[in-house]
Amino acid sequence: MIVDAGKPCNRYTPHSHNFIGFDGELPGDVAKKARKQVLAYPSVQSLSDEVLKAKTIKGGFEIQLANSGNYTAKRIILATGLIDEFPAVPGFEECWGKSVIHCPYCHGYEFRDQPTIIMVGKDHALHIAALVHNLTKNLVLLSRDYDSYEPNELASFEQKDIRIYPGTLKAIIHEDGMMKGVILENGNQILANAMYAGIPFKQQSTLAEQLGCSMNEKGLISVNAMQATSVEGVFACGDNTNHVRSLAQAVASGGMAGAAVNADLAIQEFIQV
Repeated sequence: MIVDAGKPCNRYTPHSHNFIGFDGELPGDVAKKARKQVLAYPSVQSLSDEVLKAKTIKGGFEIQLANSGNYTAKRIILATGLIDEFPAVPGFEECWGKSVIHCPYCHGYEFRDQPTIIMVGKDHALHIAALVHNLTKNLVLLSRDYDSYEPNELASFEQKDIRIYPGTLKAIIHEDGMMKGVILENGNQILANAMYAGIPFKQQSTLAEQLGCSMNEKGLISVNAMQATSVEGVFACGDNTNHVRSLAQAVASGGMAGAAVNADLAIQEFIQV
């Protein structure tokens, strides 16, 4: 049984990339097609609902749904995703996934050769700048921790003609989510068509915590190569387990989790017989 609350993290973006066969498609359309294909199998059912609680019981698990009562299961796969935590900046949420983006592999080609801002912490600035500089040379780094950069790091940016603006973001100027520029707290304005922004995230669901699953230092659910969590019988896949956030990675981990659960149940039944 698939329980889906219909709130995927990628609902903000009008297109997805890096998933061969679906390049440029609306993520919701990809999910709709997948659901139609999966539900063609008679052993699968789907509920539009939200799982509020989950607990271990003898022989498996019990889940409580918001509107559809309680169910029991022998195994659980958590594909609950993440929530991006937007800063309180006017225009940020409206632009997220459209022109305020998180990944040059997912969205960078569409903004190639266009004026672009990078707004990430010092630890990731050089990494992101190197990737984005491969796509556009019209780059600005917006930094709240300018004074913490080493001279050699600043020299790397200067050598590539990447301008650095110390300051804090106040507002984003946009039209229907397509960015025109930004306004800083000090009053400076920067014109740009795109901005790479590193923002925090959290688990969208507390189910992993309720079940006692271990988490890693990044706040993701810890899994092994078969997508099994630290709790026997509980598996997890997708963004809630992997910092590489893309449809292709989510589908791959979901395929592994499905195969692992199937093998787990088949072996259990075989041995019992």
